[in-house]
Amino acid sequence: MLALVGLSNFSSAQTIASGEEGSHAICSDSIVFSWGQGGYGQFGDGGTHSQSTTPIQSLLTGITAIAAGAQHCLFLKSDGNVWTAGGNGSGQLGNGTITSTSTPVTPTGIADAFAIGTGYMFSFFMKNDSTIWACGLNSYG
Repeated sequence: MLALVGLSNFSSAQTIASGEEGSHAICSDSIVFSWGQGGYGQFGDGGTHSQSTTPIQSLLTGITAIAAGAQHCLFLKSDGNVWTAGGNGSGQLGNGTITSTSTPVTPTGIADAFAIGTGYMFSFFMKNDSTIWACGLNSYG
């Protein structure tokens, strides 16, 4: 368990992930709090935040893993479902659009996942059927 110094909204976190612009923590109750730059909606709370020094709670619960990219964030729930939020100019949210969103959406064809990962403007999903799915920027193949 990690104690987050100076963050009075919660006393401990199980996991911390940092992207290019924001940081995210999964608390012991499986709820995500985020802070920092959230201008693309990557906090998944339904809003955008130019700079937040106070943790903001995501709309999601039951989160077991989180991955933070440059402008987006992935949330893995305990039931194997994945949710994504934030910038989507390269399709990194995996929902078949290039529309950014601050309200979490589900990537198309991704269910029964056990691991998630991000890069600059891309996302990876590892499913229980031993397949790996990717979406987003693919400049170098």
